[in-house]
Amino acid sequence: DFTRVYTSVAEKYPGITFGTVNVDTEIELAKDFTIRSVPTLVVIHHKTMIFHQAGLLPEKALCDLLEQALHVAQVK
Repeated sequence: DFTRVYTSVAEKYPGITFGTVNVDTEIELAKDFTIRSVPTLVVIHHKTMIFHQAGLLPEKALCDLLEQALHVAQVK
């Protein structure tokens, strides 16, 4: 279940802001981020979307993605 993965990874990365969006009530926001299915993972760095993927990610894959995002943040 992605909620368990999401919560576990959020606890491992306290320096990253994690959020969720209720796409049923936040219709315009879902459109802005091209969310067509749930779950959809979006990574934003300095107001720029650097990753967008629909579907589940295993915990290790999500951690690997965040490590890459942190590396990009340090390079810029």
